[in-house]
Amino acid sequence: MKKVYQVDKDNYEDAGQASRDIKMTLKTLGLDPKVLKRISIACYEAEINLVIHSNGGTITFEIDDNGGVCLSFDDIGPGIPN
Repeated sequence: MKKVYQVDKDNYEDAGQASRDIKMTLKTLGLDPKVLKRISIACYEAEINLVIHSNGGTITFEIDDNGGVCLSFDDIGPGIPN
């Protein structure tokens, strides 16, 4: 399973929607509540950082055939100056 979410700069109205969707998906799969909480917090924080500190980006959420979870956060931005 793979889902890609678009995150737009300064879109505070939809900020956190991808994280909520990912949390609900993992919850329905019966993920351990402690692990679910840690993933949910990390995902939300990264999503909010994309909204506030970048020019937007994407979140890629994957679950492999063995139940492994992978989250990738890719931003559009100038990077950090030297």
